[in-house]
Amino acid sequence: MTEISNGDSKIQFKPVETGFQVNLPLVTLSVTDMALLEALLADDSTTFLKGRVSLKATELQLSYDNPHHWPTLSQIIFQKNLAQRLQIAIAIVTLALNQQLPV
Repeated sequence: MTEISNGDSKIQFKPVETGFQVNLPLVTLSVTDMALLEALLADDSTTFLKGRVSLKATELQLSYDNPHHWPTLSQIIFQKNLAQRLQIAIAIVTLALNQQLPV
């Protein structure tokens, strides 16, 4: 499991057999909000990855199936030119450094 935290809240990414799960801190959702979130994740025509949502006692859980056609990170990187690879490397280092900052 991988965790990302900004000091206030924590997001957990957990690989499962068919894809991955994202666990978010429990937020107050109305019935309408929950229905909208379920509709967005169930619709293939949206820009969101198709998934399922469930409300647990202490967290909001989003489950996604991992499409087999997704390229790996190494496949994506080697399709880029040197300048694009440098941009990706800078973005990854920046994200990593931001995760280490004290809050």
